[in-house]
Amino acid sequence: AGQEGYVRPFSCTLDEAYTGCRKRLKVTQHVPSRFGMGPGARTSRVYEIEVAPGAKEGTRYSFGPRDGLAPITFVLSVAPHRWFVRSGDDLVFVVTLTERQASRGVRVTIPTLDGRTLRVSTLGKRIRNRTELRYKGMGMPRRPAFPGAKDHGDIIIRFKVR
Repeated sequence: AGQEGYVRPFSCTLDEAYTGCRKRLKVTQHVPSRFGMGPGARTSRVYEIEVAPGAKEGTRYSFGPRDGLAPITFVLSVAPHRWFVRSGDDLVFVVTLTERQASRGVRVTIPTLDGRTLRVSTLGKRIRNRTELRYKGMGMPRRPAFPGAKDHGDIIIRFKVR
């Protein structure tokens, strides 16, 4: 550590990465005594991190030296979600079907991260293993091209036929 600083992981859920969130992280470091004499002291500081909507795994939040503490960088880790797997700005939802369900068609209800419900029907569609249906603009928020713009990735429903 020392003057080059510290790197610490921190995590949020996919839901928090979708909406954005504020994290408060307490860090305790050993601060040497002023003139190298004596044991020094342990000093704590709480860092506040604003995780922007759509933040990606590996996003870095850096803080310079302060109050005798070395610089620190926090690295975002996004916990696995129960239903979705993130792929860039898209959210992938896997639906496993039997051969019979794939040939006859099914109705699937998918809860989205913004609280809506996506209802999908495969009736009359040819569904095979790895068939994908894409729903534009329902995935993770993206950094807008210009202020005030809203842009999202897609939800991809991937079928697995067994």
